[in-house]
Amino acid sequence: MSFLEIEFPRKLALGAVGGPGYSTIVNAAFSGYEQRNQNWSQSRAQWTVSYESKPLADYQQLLAYFHAVRGMANGFRLFDLTDYSGTGQFIATGDGSTVTFQLQKTYTFPLADYQVIRPVQKPLTSFVTDYYGNALTDTVNVYLNAALKTHSAGYHTAAGHDYTLDETTGLLTFATAPALGVIVTADYQYHFPVRFDLDDLQTTYKTGINAGTIVTVTGLKLIEVRIEPGQAS
Repeated sequence: MSFLEIEFPRKLALGAVGGPGYSTIVNAAFSGYEQRNQNWSQSRAQWTVSYESKPLADYQQLLAYFHAVRGMANGFRLFDLTDYSGTGQFIATGDGSTVTFQLQKTYTFPLADYQVIRPVQKPLTSFVTDYYGNALTDTVNVYLNAALKTHSAGYHTAAGHDYTLDETTGLLTFATAPALGVIVTADYQYHFPVRFDLDDLQTTYKTGINAGTIVTVTGLKLIEVRIEPGQAS
């Protein structure tokens, strides 16, 4: 299905409980020893959104978004305040011929063999809007051997600039291939690609004389969407 390059309302996501998760099968023997089988090399995050006793106006936003993405059918962007940026992130080493590189983030660890590197496929640029139609801020800066490279507004136009960026895939494309041994690094902010993990909203409401209609939605969950590198959805 398609992917809406529109940010899920941040105020609705505030207070969501969740984060990265893995899939592991644990086979325990009668002796107490166990064998663990790792199914995923990359994590897949999920969140439970707390939506209790909210004003009807806020619920109307959620309802409109839910209809727009058709429940679980289509993906969208989520800003997670606990994991949203990278600074000085290693992207690649130039070979003199490759011009296109995937933004990525390294979760550093004292033992390099245990570090996890994840693709960054939904960077924040001004070609992405929030729920209200406002363009977000361009956040991506790219460096070759620590020298800042230039891009046009929104990163799309190549003429006269060092690189372009596809905000739907996180692919950088240089006008000229970085020379052999040149280190490509980047600073950026990003969204997680997610979808609703339900096809029906479980909604209750109550009314009061002063408060108006107050709405609670139970079981509101979001799950990360895995996207093939180079693809937008």
